[in-house]
Amino acid sequence: MSITGSFVFRDEGDGCLSSKYINRGLASPLVECSKINKRTTNEKFCGEYFSVWLDSPTDPNSSSLDISKNAGDFYDLTWTDLGGTIIYKGQGMLFGDLLVGCYWSI
Repeated sequence: MSITGSFVFRDEGDGCLSSKYINRGLASPLVECSKINKRTTNEKFCGEYFSVWLDSPTDPNSSSLDISKNAGDFYDLTWTDLGGTIIYKGQGMLFGDLLVGCYWSI
């Protein structure tokens, strides 16, 4: 596994997550935003989301995003394309009110 990049998510309190992320080759951070489809637990951030992000300053992309809390204090993230193929996996942790972590290509 090789790390592709890192992210930070902020819970906006209305079922929306806002995010910035970086990865290798980017000159500056880009944005991702996600809207909850299904809450899976009462844990903050956990649920199934529809997510949209920029692959470049002018190239949008979208997927489903599943965020779950594992047995420890970490969160597991999975981005799945609309055809059902996993495209990224990630792991994060809470830092104050933010979910921060890294992700990798599948």
